[in-house]
This record gives sequence, C-alpha cells and structure tokens, in this order.
Amino acid sequence: MLYFKTAGESHGKCLITIIEGFPAGVLIDEALLNKEMKRRQGGLGRGGRMQIEEDRVEILSGIRNNRSLGSPICLMVKNSDYKIDELPAVTKPRPGHADLAGVIKYNQKDARDILERASARETAARVAAGAVIKILLSQFGIEVFGYVKGIGGINSDKILKDLDIGKKIVKRVNYIALIRILKQGLLKRLNKHQKKGILWGVLLK
Repeated sequence: MLYFKTAGESHGKCLITIIEGFPAGVLIDEALLNKEMKRRQGGLGRGGRMQIEEDRVEILSGIRNNRSLGSPICLMVKNSDYKIDELPAVTKPRPGHADLAGVIKYNQKDARDILERASARETAARVAAGAVIKILLSQFGIEVFGYVKGIGGINSDKILKDLDIGKKIVKRVNYIALIRILKQGLLKRLNKHQKKGILWGVLLK
C-alpha cells in the first residue's frame, strides 16, 4: 500500500513528508519536485507568507543516485519564517477554523498548538508528496490535471477536452480557469473581497 504522512508546524524549523510503499528503481528528478513546489507558490490569492518562503525539497532518505530504493522516502521543506517559540499564545479560537475543535479534542489552552498544523503552510509537505507520486503515475502514462470551472458562483459552460491546451495555459499564467477572469472584472472583485475577509467558493474539475 502506498501512503504518506506529514509532520512539522507552520512556523517550526521545517515540514517533513514520509512516503511508504513506494517501489524501488523509479527515477526521481529533484528538479521536477521543486517545479511543483514553485507552482504551489504562484497564482491568485496567495498570502504574504509566499513572499517569505522559497520552498525547495531536500531528499533525506529513500532515494539514492536519483532512484528510489523501495524504503520509506523522507523529504524536508525548510521554513524561512521559523519563529514558533517567539509567537504569542492564541486564546480566542477563530471562527471557521480548526482552533476550537482542536483545543477541545487535545485539551489545550493555547490554540497555536492546533493552528500551527491546521495551516495552509502544511500543504507544502503534501505538494512534495504529490510531486513524487506524479512521477510514479507518469510511468504508467497517467497524468494529473485540474482546472477552475467556476468562481464566486459564476460558472463556465466550456469543457476542457484537450490536455495540451490546458498545460499551455498553466505555463503562461500559472493557473487555469475557463472563465475570463480579467475580462469579467472578477480579479478586481476578488482582491476587494479578500481585503474585507469575504470568502469565495470555486468549482474545480
């Protein structure tokens, strides 16, 4: 069985990904892993944290001479914004976040112990794992691709059937949406609502 685990806090020293069940002998290009990490940092609506971090994957185990060994693969992504011991306690749970559920479940008084894991930053470890799995899937001619079909209740009736066209769009703008975001003024509205803390839903395919 192939599965992965992540460890690390948002403002801790690093994030760790451990992948188990990965077969031996698969060529792992570290440049491809870091390409996926860079893609994660681009696109619309990224927070200020993306200006601080420069995510790169460091292979700690399970890969030698660019080939998987069949043993657990351990990957590390360092946090530039490492300051967890300097941050104040969070005693007021934020609405809509994991804070309240977490402090009740683990009997904690400081919600920071919860939010440091329930953070968008943790997805960096997941992207690292996904990048490795994408390489494995490519051995079988399988590709992973997705796009935005709707934003804020405005949906496109177009269907993307040509994967190559989708790839070209992603390469050009670092995100893909079948809606003409700029033409419809959605980008301006999105930025305005972001400042007000208003959330938008999206429809993904």
